[in-house]
Amino acid sequence: MKASVLAVAIARCLFAAVALTGLSACNLVEHGDVAFDISPDGQQVVFASADGDLYLLHLETSRVCQLTKTPGKEKAPAFSPDGKSIIYAADIKGRKGSCLFVSTLNGNNVRQLTNDPAANDSIPAYSPDGSHIVFARAHRHRPYSMGGWAWDNWDLYVMKSNGTEPRRITRQKYYGVSSPKFLPDGSNIIYSADARLNPPDLSTTIFVVDSSGEQPPKPLTQDYSSRVKGGARASAPDVSKGGSIAFISDRMEPYHYDIFMSNLDGTGVKSLGVTNVSRYNQDPTFMPDGTSLLFLAGREWNAGSRPIFSLWKVDTDGKNPRCIAESTLFTHPLRWKPNR
Repeated sequence: MKASVLAVAIARCLFAAVALTGLSACNLVEHGDVAFDISPDGQQVVFASADGDLYLLHLETSRVCQLTKTPGKEKAPAFSPDGKSIIYAADIKGRKGSCLFVSTLNGNNVRQLTNDPAANDSIPAYSPDGSHIVFARAHRHRPYSMGGWAWDNWDLYVMKSNGTEPRRITRQKYYGVSSPKFLPDGSNIIYSADARLNPPDLSTTIFVVDSSGEQPPKPLTQDYSSRVKGGARASAPDVSKGGSIAFISDRMEPYHYDIFMSNLDGTGVKSLGVTNVSRYNQDPTFMPDGTSLLFLAGREWNAGSRPIFSLWKVDTDGKNPRCIAESTLFTHPLRWKPNR
């Protein structure tokens, strides 16, 4: 599971995607849990692939190595601030929800950090000093209207990096949560969330909440009256060390998901124009020097009209978009070869 705030929009694009791509009915690739993070030195990318395992990509050499190889599914990886370990969510046999784990880069030393049998834990991220971890927890497992089961009633928790002293810092019972990240000073957390089921409102907003949980969350992004029918007003935020925010929104054109930049207070919003690369983009993540971002671009579609991602890079002024790796990196990581 990845708590994607754009899932509803994907469903709405079903027939449009088929028409635009000439989709092959035999394409059964699923990239719904594909996610990545960049090492603090900017040299490696850890990613969750379509096969449910974690891999490391060395950006300079294009070498890929496998970090996990388990029957379950590993998701939502993130580097520690010192770059020596990776935290992630993983399924456990016999359990409905996932738990959080931390591993060394070679995968030889793995520790379980959370173990609540009635919850689903995901999308963890470290504080800047590495002393704490923020993560999202879903409290309700319910039948899904389109079949199967789904987790909701999501809220944020913070715990020490050894997994002790978890505390709930929001009590909003969100339909979905995405990308909780500590701000550079560690005192606040930024994230995006879908509204509650009642009243029904599937738009998304970026919030800021005190990492102590003593104050209620506050919306950071402004509502845009020109975009009132669904979609993502603002989602999947990331924050640079210099204090800039990058996020995804389709506020310029419905169901065309662009990367936007803003100041920490939500002002100074500007588009990077990556819808020229793909109309469905996801997970903008700053390189450590803050001058560029990596992101997922959905340039292909599977048989269910869900995006198949490739890895792209763009400068923070919107210039020089370039492909880092085609979708094979996430579908068959050890078979992938760079186009050079």
